[in-house]
Amino acid sequence: MKYLFTFIPLILGFNISAQIFTSSPKLYSNYYNVFNNSTSHLTHDHQINGNITINKSITTIDYGALHLANAIKEQNQISQQRIADENQRKILSEIINDPVKAFDYGSWKGFNSNDKKILDKNSIKRYKELTGLKSFGYYFVFPAYFFTELNWNNWQNVSKDGVVTEISFMLPMYNNENIPFDYEDIFEKDTLWVVGKEFDRFDTSGKSRKTFCHKKDLNLSTVFCEKGYKSTYVWEDKFEVGITEYYNMYFKNQVSLNGIGILVIVKYYGDKDDITFEQLEGRKFYLKNLIEKIISTAKIQDIVLFEK
Repeated sequence: MKYLFTFIPLILGFNISAQIFTSSPKLYSNYYNVFNNSTSHLTHDHQINGNITINKSITTIDYGALHLANAIKEQNQISQQRIADENQRKILSEIINDPVKAFDYGSWKGFNSNDKKILDKNSIKRYKELTGLKSFGYYFVFPAYFFTELNWNNWQNVSKDGVVTEISFMLPMYNNENIPFDYEDIFEKDTLWVVGKEFDRFDTSGKSRKTFCHKKDLNLSTVFCEKGYKSTYVWEDKFEVGITEYYNMYFKNQVSLNGIGILVIVKYYGDKDDITFEQLEGRKFYLKNLIEKIISTAKIQDIVLFEK
């Protein structure tokens, strides 16, 4: 079985250092034009009350205010629902004040790719072909609040004001051809995502769309219990504004031999007629700790390779 491992440079082409463009074409937002040290308040310790003033520049962004604004909207949404159980109401209030609590109240889910009790014959075969692995176990915590499962590996949340947050857990991929690669080197040499320039990006329907890159960055992150990378880019096209983050991890050991790649994609986006980058940044900050705890604690185990 052949498995092409070159998906990484195609999907994850980013520069290793954060970059900000100093002037945007008139078609696009100027939100990220100048980057100075933020006057942000990074605490999550806020009560849900009072009036919130939201700044409209990345240079003066107040993450604390944005966090509180998101919590108030969530609280207002719950207040409109009829929840008779007082304990459930208390739990939801905890989660809204501190979204990572949704992990604490969540439940472990997952499957083994060779489990005939939950997968049919065609699914088992398809997983083998897609991953290059004979079998594997894939496990994660599904949070008690915020996300809806579109299917087992695609989750979605839509905020009251229309910010869409999506998490996509990609299947593990075995480096069958033993292709050497280095995430940082790939990011440094990328020529597709250039800050301040347009490029052609294909949407889910296969249509090519001009997309403008406002900003990109690379940081270390824990992914599936191992040290990996988080690459972030801020983009805009004719219809939408968005922030997409790739959580990547690649590990080699006596079991995985040539190595296995893990990828989780988190996307925050919305209609540019209704949503601003300030709202995207606020939603991202509000859900960040929850999302990163889910990704950092997820597990790949019970790996079985095909015999040579």
